Amino acid sequence: MLDQPIPTGQNGTTEEVTSEEEEDEEMAEDIEDLDHYEMKEEEPISGKKSEDEGIEKENLAILEKIRKTQRQDHLNGAVSGSVQASDRLMKELRDIYRSQSYKAGIYSVELINDSLYDWHVKLQKVDPDSPLHSDLQILKEKEGIEYILLNFSFKDNFPFDPPFVRVVLPVLSGGYVLGGGALCMELLTKQGWSSAYSIESVIMQINATLVKGKARVQFGANKQNVHILPQTVLYMADSETFISLEECRGHKRARKRTTMEAAFALEKLFPKQCHILGIVTPGIVVTPMGSGNNRPQEIEIGESGFALLFPQIEGIKIQPFHFIKDPKNLTLERHQLTEVGLLDNPELRVVLVFGYNCCKVGANNYLQRVVSAFSDMNVILAGGQVDNLASLTSDKQPLDIDATGVVGLSFSGHRIQSATVLLNEDVNDEKTVEAAMQRLKAANIPERNTIGFMFACVGRGFQYYRAKGNVEADAFRKFFPSVPLFGFFGNGEIGCDRIVTGNFVLKKCNEVKDDDLFHSYTTIMVLIHLGSSK
Repeated sequence: MLDQPIPTGQNGTTEEVTSEEEEDEEMAEDIEDLDHYEMKEEEPISGKKSEDEGIEKENLAILEKIRKTQRQDHLNGAVSGSVQASDRLMKELRDIYRSQSYKAGIYSVELINDSLYDWHVKLQKVDPDSPLHSDLQILKEKEGIEYILLNFSFKDNFPFDPPFVRVVLPVLSGGYVLGGGALCMELLTKQGWSSAYSIESVIMQINATLVKGKARVQFGANKQNVHILPQTVLYMADSETFISLEECRGHKRARKRTTMEAAFALEKLFPKQCHILGIVTPGIVVTPMGSGNNRPQEIEIGESGFALLFPQIEGIKIQPFHFIKDPKNLTLERHQLTEVGLLDNPELRVVLVFGYNCCKVGANNYLQRVVSAFSDMNVILAGGQVDNLASLTSDKQPLDIDATGVVGLSFSGHRIQSATVLLNEDVNDEKTVEAAMQRLKAANIPERNTIGFMFACVGRGFQYYRAKGNVEADAFRKFFPSVPLFGFFGNGEIGCDRIVTGNFVLKKCNEVKDDDLFHSYTTIMVLIHLGSSK
């Protein structure tokens, strides 16, 4: 961890902080100033002039555009973020536009999708005597890139919480840059952060830290790490990440806007031709990045999420599907199921299915009606009920997140092997959980090129196992040491004990009726093997 930054003045020069007493005074002044940052419909002409003094016309236009957007959002009842954070970020942006470091081209700032809460910062100049400077010169010749691109993401409670900052490109080693581009700096933690820090001081401190930590460009790393573009993306995020509690209690428009904005920002990260399915759930199960044998985490409370990127795989077809409940026509046509590979498809092996907005009248019955249309086939069927549908780029029609429906992915291909096991209400301690995992292990599904899913009821987890957390995920890791596990805590589970073996013959652990596919207070564990790599 590195030392905290020294706040800088508007001209980018360092101002020395001589004592904790002075820092406390500065923090108090900073908090006191928040009352003056709020935008008003009209401002005194003299105040307006002094506020905008030293800012280029093009940047003044950006500030004015933000003001108008926020004013309109306020009138529409669709305000994103908080007044406190927005006012402070406007001040930070204004100070940056006046800064000599900014005008000298040491760094630049661009708002992503015109969002005040998401910035791209380019470090365009570093210490000319550093190896990093030499690397950037070479990078310019090889790839036409002569800067370090940072992403700054701000939360509603800024400036009292630090921004999340990561290096987007190029790939760096050293300089306190972690895997995925995150920065190991104390000032970016809650413990090391102070609301008195200006964003420019943070930017300049990161610049200095990269040099001090001897950061080097990993040439060709992007090409080595990304072998192929994703064709299908499945992402899941907890409700707190996508919809803040404050917005949920407010206007419906505000809730919708927040979900759609977050989803759109994620979708922009992937190629246009990529099929993206995103859902919002009460809790998340995730294996941290780095290695498939990392310990999977059951995250029942707090911000969490993951994205699975599936490339085009020879001999395997992954198709998204979506059925929207129409009160005027509840009939599913055969061609609708055939078009998405759920009927008349001899190579169909696995269906992951999710009902969304299931708390609405008739939603659960509609989910059962859809599932019954293909549940009698020799396939693995697993999933559950989630809060919301956030993304489905394969749909031609605009997404209505307030609608009720069924969404999912179908996996087809003779190379696929899969198995599921049901942990019912009687499975309530480590011994019985491990017995269930032993049943799943007996399916003899290869672990290489295999992914695990866990769909659990919100009523299980920590409290269900007498205040002991991560019981089911840890049991999975014990029996499947190299298989990554992902999933969610939801509002109802879909599945049973089924196995599609290596010779593609279905085995049923028991005869299953449609009614026995839907559960509560249970967990469904799934293995999907995508074939041996060539």
